[in-house]
Amino acid sequence: MGGEETEVHEGTQSLVLEAALFDSVAIRRSSRSVGLRSEASGRYERGVNRAELEIANRRALSLISELASGIIVQQEIADTRPDPSTWSRSIALRLDRVNQILGPIDLGEDAGELQKQDVERILTALGCQLAPSGEDSNHQTTWSVSVPPYRYRDLEREIDLIEEIARLYGYNRFCDTYQKNRKVVICL
Repeated sequence: MGGEETEVHEGTQSLVLEAALFDSVAIRRSSRSVGLRSEASGRYERGVNRAELEIANRRALSLISELASGIIVQQEIADTRPDPSTWSRSIALRLDRVNQILGPIDLGEDAGELQKQDVERILTALGCQLAPSGEDSNHQTTWSVSVPPYRYRDLEREIDLIEEIARLYGYNRFCDTYQKNRKVVICL
């Protein structure tokens, strides 16, 4: 891929470390158009955690100092990222929708529904912050769920949260058949 003249070797005296973010769509297009795939292009195509860029940069500098006796001569930051508050989002989540999509849970002899505390426990474990937003017109529990910055690319809609709830609650804990009077809902 190039860089033979600039690669790091035993005699390397100076390094320039760049911690950068690139647009995943632009990286994917460029990689395909020139027919070159690299580990870096694959990572950027999937998206990079914007919120932890500084942490990763500080860790890299620390390791260079600690393991290679490197001396940091100069450090500059040119940050053009949007406001950090935009790296997170709030999603409305309805308990009745969770149960409508996922169906009944197996309680041994009986079937039941996921409870409010189950949903809160699961999403809190994922790093989400839940704020009750009251009840809807049917007196069902609703939340405003704040997604952590490192999940901003994969938790975008209510259905994404429901998928995570099912995954962490355990697919095997849901009934494998619907009751006769239960409406079947298929999400695409």
